[in-house]
Amino acid sequence: MIQVYTNKENYQYDLHSLIKAFYPERDVKVHGLEQISRAEERGRITVSFEEKALHVVLAVQGGKVRVYDNPIETDEEEGTGVHLYKNACKLALYRDLCDYTGRTLPWGNLTGIRPTKLPMGMLAEGLSDEEIMHRLEETHAVSEEKSSLSLDIAKREKALLDTIHYEDGYSLYIGIPFCPTTCLYCSFTSYPIAMWKKRVQDYLEAVLVLQKKLGMVRSVDVARYMEVSKPSVCYAVGTLREGGFLTTDEKHYLHLTERGLDVAEKIYERHCFLTKHLISIGVDPETAEADACRIEHDISAETYERLKELVTKE
Repeated sequence: MIQVYTNKENYQYDLHSLIKAFYPERDVKVHGLEQISRAEERGRITVSFEEKALHVVLAVQGGKVRVYDNPIETDEEEGTGVHLYKNACKLALYRDLCDYTGRTLPWGNLTGIRPTKLPMGMLAEGLSDEEIMHRLEETHAVSEEKSSLSLDIAKREKALLDTIHYEDGYSLYIGIPFCPTTCLYCSFTSYPIAMWKKRVQDYLEAVLVLQKKLGMVRSVDVARYMEVSKPSVCYAVGTLREGGFLTTDEKHYLHLTERGLDVAEKIYERHCFLTKHLISIGVDPETAEADACRIEHDISAETYERLKELVTKE
C-alpha cells in the first residue's frame, strides 16, 4: 500500500492516477496532508503544492527516501491558469517519479482514457504536426513514438467526425465492464474476467438469491438487486455464459449451469455463515452484511473450514 498525502484536495485524482501508473501492482490511497501524523514512514509520498513550487518527498522503495523541490513558474489563477499550473505540477511530479524509480512511461504524465483528445484540440487550433509533437513531448513528456501515434489516430478520428452531421446525427456510448487489456495511460483500469473473480461471484450469487425469491430471473432483476446498470449486467451475463456459468432461454431468463450453481452456492453459504456469526458477536446487522460481502471472497477454503469447525465445537 502506498499512502499519498497532499494539501490540494482537488488534485487527489490526478495524483492517484499518475502514481498508480508507476506502481500498477500496488494499492494507492490519497489523503489530506493533515492526516500524515498517523502514517508509516515507509510506503509514503507527500506532495505539497505551494505558490511557486512543488515539494515532493518519496519514501516508497524500502529505506530509499528522496526530497524534491520543483520550481513552478505558472501561477494558479482562474481560467486557463489553473490548467497550466496543474500541467506544470504533473510534469514536475512525473520527472521526480522517473528519477526515483529509474524508469519512464511511454505516455509520459498523461492519464485518462483518450489521449487523442489533446492532438484533436491542437489540430482544431491549426497547429502543425511538428508543433503538436513538440507540445506533447514538452508539456506531458510523451515519447516520440506515442506522440506520433496519437497524432495519427487523431487525424483519422477527425476525418471520420468531419463527415458527421451533429444536428441530425447521434452518438453511441459503449461501456466495457470486462476489458481484456489495460492501456498504459488508462486510469479507469478494467481487467480480464479472471481478475474479476469477486465481481463474477457477486453476479452468480445474485442470480441464486433472486431465483430463491422470484423463481425466474432476468438481467433487469439482477441490475436492480445489485444496483448497477442493465448494460453492465447484460455484458457480464454474456461473459458468464461464454465461461459456462449460466445459460439464457428464449425469454431471456437466466439459468445457472452446474458449474455456476456450484460457485454461487459456495459463496452464498459463506455469506450466510459469516453474516450470522458476525451478528452473534454483537456486530450491527447492516455492518455484518457488508463485512460478510467483503470477507466471503477473500477468505481461503482452509480458513473457512477451520472457522466452521470451531463454531461447531462451541
